[in-house]
Amino acid sequence: MTQRLGWMPSVATIAVSSFAICAEPLRAFAETIIITCATENPTAGRDSGSLTATYTGDATGTLTVKASLFEFSVPAQRIEQVDLPAPVIQAYAKTTAVMPDLATLEACIKKILDPADVDDNRAYDRAVMACAKDLQPGTAPMPIRAAVNISLLPGKAPGTMAPIVEVYRYYEGKSARPGGPTRLETFPDGCKRVAE
Repeated sequence: MTQRLGWMPSVATIAVSSFAICAEPLRAFAETIIITCATENPTAGRDSGSLTATYTGDATGTLTVKASLFEFSVPAQRIEQVDLPAPVIQAYAKTTAVMPDLATLEACIKKILDPADVDDNRAYDRAVMACAKDLQPGTAPMPIRAAVNISLLPGKAPGTMAPIVEVYRYYEGKSARPGGPTRLETFPDGCKRVAE
C-alpha cells in the first residue's frame, strides 16, 4: 500500500479557514490535471468505489473531487514544496458533502474507543473510520470543511506520475474529537494521472 505523507491542515489553518502553505508558487501556466484512483479508501475497509480528482488552473485553480460517497469543488493551489521533489496540489475550504450523522458517529466511537485514549486524536481518528465504514451517509449534503493534499510524485516509467492523494472532510461545529473537529479521512489507492 502506498505510504501516506501525513499532510493535514494545522489547527491555526482550521481556525482562520485559509491556506497555511510554506512553499513557493509554481510559474503560472494553465493546465488540467486529472487523477484517478482505483479504490476509494482501502485503509478503512471500504474499497468498492473509485475516486477522481481534477485540478484546473495554474498556480491557483479549482479542485473537484468525486468519490462514491461524496463530491465537492474547492479553490486550490499548485505549489512547489522546498523539502519534497515533486509539486503538490493543496486545498482547504468550506464546502458541502454527504456525511454520516455526527451524533450517530460519535455514539459509535464512544462504544469502541478505549477510555485511556480519549485524549489521543490519532486513536480517535481510527475509531472514526472504524465506525464510519458501517454507517449510512446522509441523504443531503451538509456544510463541511474539506482539506486535500495531492503529491504529484514521479512514477517508475518516464513521463508518468504516482500521485498520493489525501482527503479530509471536517464536520462543522462542536465535536468530541480532541485537538480539533471530527473528520473523515480518505486515502485512495491505485492513483495515476490520466493522459488527456
